[in-house]
Amino acid sequence: MAERAAREVTVTDHRSGTWSERRATANYGGAGSQRGHGESQAALDAVADCVFILDTEHRLVRANRAACRRLDAAIGALLGQPCYRHAHGLDEPSEGCPHKLLLQDGRAHDAVMDEPRLGGRIHVRCTPLNDEEGRLLGAVHVMRPVGDGHRPSAPALDGAPAEMPAERLTAPDLRRVLDAVGDQIVVLDRQLRLLWLNDAAAAEAGRPAAELRGHRCHEVLFGAEAPCPDCAVTAAFAEGRTVESERRSADGRYLLHRAYPVVDSGGAAATGDAAATGSAAATGSAVTAVVAVTQDVTARRLTEVALAESATGLRTALQATVRALGAVIELRDPDTARHQRTVARLAQALAAEMGLDDDLVDGLWFAGHLHDIGKLCIPIEILGRPGGLSGTELTLVRLHPEVAERILADIPFERPVAGAVGQHHERLDGSGYPRGLRGDQIALEARILAVADVVAAMTAHRPHRPALAIDSVVGELVRGTGTQFDPDVVAALRRLRERDELPTGE
Repeated sequence: MAERAAREVTVTDHRSGTWSERRATANYGGAGSQRGHGESQAALDAVADCVFILDTEHRLVRANRAACRRLDAAIGALLGQPCYRHAHGLDEPSEGCPHKLLLQDGRAHDAVMDEPRLGGRIHVRCTPLNDEEGRLLGAVHVMRPVGDGHRPSAPALDGAPAEMPAERLTAPDLRRVLDAVGDQIVVLDRQLRLLWLNDAAAAEAGRPAAELRGHRCHEVLFGAEAPCPDCAVTAAFAEGRTVESERRSADGRYLLHRAYPVVDSGGAAATGDAAATGSAAATGSAVTAVVAVTQDVTARRLTEVALAESATGLRTALQATVRALGAVIELRDPDTARHQRTVARLAQALAAEMGLDDDLVDGLWFAGHLHDIGKLCIPIEILGRPGGLSGTELTLVRLHPEVAERILADIPFERPVAGAVGQHHERLDGSGYPRGLRGDQIALEARILAVADVVAAMTAHRPHRPALAIDSVVGELVRGTGTQFDPDVVAALRRLRERDELPTGE
């Protein structure tokens, strides 16, 4: 049986406001205090939310790895600093500071604040941290973005674990911190037995933590005889790296599971993120335990579904509006309406052949159907005239891209449709109009539209000339490659033609 180890630790006494000494016992799942401290720290670092521990003077005494990454600082630069100065850039706590309120009444407080350094608009849960006698030592702050599950990646730290010196906070202290975190946190051995679990995990299981320790997680947490087929914990043990998975619970919740290996290299416990230092297998380290964090992401997933449905509804409404505009144009000028539909099909086919993303391909549907909407400002007798145009008339015709861009500028397309439409007559060598843009000054969508526009125009019958054969048109574009037309777009055109997959006019 492991020997219980007691040692001196430094804590904050809220009543005196000074550092004082007390004894604490660290016994962790039958292991010694050093291992308990290391695995507790690994559990704290496994929490994806930012976790800060502040004393009664608002000074930072501990932070997890996510918090250090969010502030882009090593823990050594943060320890002992007042949070209002280092995290918020203030000279004193704000009036609504949840930590200030907690120090006044000893109760937990929530707050929502705008803090760019911590990810924009964030929710803060501030929970009291007391010693065994109930004295207030400080508070645990758990922060996460409001309405956004995305946590941007950050540069790796300098290798120092996100912790204060070991004598400052013991494993029991850390366990109280982990109990204040809303996510479910468990520590498991290779037999998937529960070494430790926080209050949230015990509440999910519906049994006291003491009854669950030593039992296999799949038996007591999920009522299963064997581990889940896609169990993140077994994968973390096998691969020695952080593993993430998501599943639906029986009651319909979306649960995100992250399993973080705790590695032992040469007999010493390591508590960092294996993903930051390489897998245990790669470093020759043995995985002694896995910290598993389960987060309820139902609200996030439902928000994503609602946003997707909203985006689909907006896209459908925009498509209906575009078709209505096309009908108006067709009443006035059927040739232009047919031309726009052909350009849209060609542009989408070219973009797909180039391997571009679906959003860009979808954007070209709108751009193609609207690229000549600016011709509504041109008298119909000029558009349909079989002969040449005067200088004034040519100038008027060349205004249509700018007019179209102004018409479309305030419509909330997902892609820069207005800009692409405004540039579709620009050419790589600067010989185009209306602005004489060159090369990469021209948006990719506009370069695709330019090729589609020429192909559609030259292969269509017009009052002043017959339609040209498609091979002749492709040849013209090949001759203009690099000077007028984008080489990648023309190459895609040639491939489609060789496979006889070019969309044709109506």
